[in-house]
Amino acid sequence: MNKFVEEIILRAPEQWMWLHKRFKSLPDYELTNSRYQ
Repeated sequence: MNKFVEEIILRAPEQWMWLHKRFKSLPDYELTNSRYQ
């Protein structure tokens, strides 16, 4: 499955959504004010 997804992405990488907020690290002050404590 991963190989299939990789092949599709390689056809048009500019169309793939690369940014996902869940993978970004947050500064310490944002963690203390997070609604997901």
